[in-house]
Amino acid sequence: MKYSRFIGLMCSIFGIIVPSFYGATSSNTASAGVRAAPLPKNIPVLVLAYYPRDPQNTNYLDFAETDISNYLITDMQKHVQDMLDQGQPFLADATRYHGYKDANAPVYLTYQTYQKLEYFEKMPRGYLLGGTEHRPNYGQILRGINICDYVDTHGVKEVWIYGYHSSVIVPDESKMSSKYGDVSNAYPRDEEIPETYRMPRCINSYVMYNFNYGRDVETNIHDRMHQIENAIFFAEHLGYPANDSNIIGSTFWDDFSVYAGRASLPNYKASCGNTHSPPNTTDAYIYDATQFRVNNCETWNPDDSKTTYVNANCSQWGCTEMGFYKWYMQNMPGYNNGVVYHGHEMRNWWDAIYDFNGFIDQYWSLYIINETKAYIPFALSGPQTITNPVFVYPVDGQTLDYVGSYLFKVTPVTSQQVYLWGFFQNGVMIWENLRDEGTLSNNEYGIYEGTLGHSKFKPGNVQVWVRASNNGQWTDATVITINLQ
Repeated sequence: MKYSRFIGLMCSIFGIIVPSFYGATSSNTASAGVRAAPLPKNIPVLVLAYYPRDPQNTNYLDFAETDISNYLITDMQKHVQDMLDQGQPFLADATRYHGYKDANAPVYLTYQTYQKLEYFEKMPRGYLLGGTEHRPNYGQILRGINICDYVDTHGVKEVWIYGYHSSVIVPDESKMSSKYGDVSNAYPRDEEIPETYRMPRCINSYVMYNFNYGRDVETNIHDRMHQIENAIFFAEHLGYPANDSNIIGSTFWDDFSVYAGRASLPNYKASCGNTHSPPNTTDAYIYDATQFRVNNCETWNPDDSKTTYVNANCSQWGCTEMGFYKWYMQNMPGYNNGVVYHGHEMRNWWDAIYDFNGFIDQYWSLYIINETKAYIPFALSGPQTITNPVFVYPVDGQTLDYVGSYLFKVTPVTSQQVYLWGFFQNGVMIWENLRDEGTLSNNEYGIYEGTLGHSKFKPGNVQVWVRASNNGQWTDATVITINLQ
C-alpha cells in the first residue's frame, strides 16, 4: 500500500473552495469546430504571439524588452510555428490511454489552431510582482480580442500565448477562467489580483498558457502537466489548492501522482511520479535517471491488489523528458480506462481538460458513483469520531409542495459542526450551499420560495444529502429522497 493512503476513498470537502490591438496581423488557419463523431474531441486553440521590435533594427527582437539578443523576428516566428507543429500532435497522442502498449488505443483529444494573431509590440504590463517584474496584463490582452466571442460562439477552449520571460515580464505558465475560479498553476491567482488584470469570465471555461519562446517545446508540455495536476486535484473536492494536509488520501496526489517530497518518506511505493520527478527518482528535472525503483504506474488502480509493481528505471519512457511526459499522460485514466475502485468506475480525466465547467457541474468527483451518476461522497476510512447526520425533517420519501419553501433539519452532535448540503435531480447536482453560496451552513437549511436556489428545482424526485464536519473531519453523507409536487 502507498504510504499514508486511506483504504477508503476520500471525498471530504474543505471549501472552494472590441477592437484588436494596434499593430496586429492575423493569419487564419482551417476553422476547427468540434467534430460530429464521438472521437476524437477537438480543442480549438487561439494562438497569440508577441514580437516587440528593436527600435534600432526592426527586423530583430527588442533585447531591452525580451532579454533575447540578436534574434531575427522571422526566425522566432519559425521557432513558434515549429513548437506548434510538434506540440499539437504530441498532446493528441498523449491522450491515448496506454497508447505506448496498445496500438489500437484511440486519440481522445486533438488540438488545432483556430486562429493565430501576431503582435509586433511589447506585452502590456499587468500585475506588479516586485522591482521591474510584471505579469502580462492578460485582462487587457483578452478583452482586446473579445475572448468570450471566441470561447462562447466559436468554441475556443485554450489560448496559447507565445512571448518572453525577461527582467520586465514574467509570464504565468497557465491560468484558467471558469465558474469555479482560476484553477491553474498561476500565482497569484485571478481572485487575488485587481480585476483589471483578470482574465474575462465567459459562459464556458477556457485555459490560457503563456509559453516562453526563448525555450523549447518541452517547457510548453511541462506547463500543461502542471495545469493537469491542478485541474484533476480540484475535481476531487478535497480543498484547493493542494497542501500537505488536504492531499492525504487523495486519489490523485497521494496515489496516482506524488505530492512534493512525499516520495522520500520511508516505505513509499511510487506510482507515476509528477511533473518534476519521474517515479524512479526524487530529484527534480532528471528524466534520464537510470536507477531502479518499484512503481505500478502502467497498471495503476487505487486498489493496490489490482496492480503490479515492477522494478524499473527510465527505460519505461525512453529516458527523455518528452518521453516521460507522454508516458505519464498515457497512464492517466482516459477513455475506457476500466479502472474500478470499491465498485465505482473511474471517470475519464481528459474530460476535465476538455470542458472543466462541465466536468465539475456533472458531479464533483473523479468517480461515477452510481447508475444515475449522482455524486454521493464517501466517508473517510478508519473510526469516525462524529456521528452521521440524522434527518429530523423531512423524512425519506416525503412529498413537499413544489411551489413552497423546502426546509431541512438534521440533529446536531456538537455545536462546532458545519454542514454541507447538496441537492440532485436526474443525477446532476443542481444546488450546493458551498458551491453556490460560498459557505457551509448549520444543521438547519432552507431553499426558500422566490430565491435563485428555488428556481433550480423541477417537479419530481430530489436526492438530498448532507455531511457534517468538525475540525475538518467529515462524516459519511446521509442521503434521502423527497418528491416535489
